[in-house]
Amino acid sequence: MTDSRASVGAVDPDDDDVLEPIELNPIWQQDNVTLHSVGIDIGSSGTQIAFSRLHLRRMGEDLTSRYVVVRRDTLFQSDVELTPYVDDKQIDAEALGRIIDQAYQRAGQDPDAIDTGVVILTGEALCRRNSRRIADVLAAQGGQLV
Repeated sequence: MTDSRASVGAVDPDDDDVLEPIELNPIWQQDNVTLHSVGIDIGSSGTQIAFSRLHLRRMGEDLTSRYVVVRRDTLFQSDVELTPYVDDKQIDAEALGRIIDQAYQRAGQDPDAIDTGVVILTGEALCRRNSRRIADVLAAQGGQLV
């Protein structure tokens, strides 16, 4: 009986061919997905951005198309910055944009490389007049965000 696990440099004893890495197998690729994610948390007093790599695996043995996260690697987490306000009714969109751009730059991330993510506004930040517009703009510019 041969070992069906493929790895770099492994040799199939039946035909002396080098087997391909399992990651190149199309069936494995369908059941295993890697996504790059961003989380943008804009709170009453603090704003923080985190970038992650998510490994998802399809629960094929359960005869379902459902994927579950099997590994999450934090690639970068920014320092908490003070959430900038213009006044007591509006978030300073330009200053917030600079904070977020700086986080992308420090993390070495490109918005076009982000597969998924979330923008969260909490507390008093959510109550500001321009909070919805800011969330929509960040979601549109930051990749496929919720």
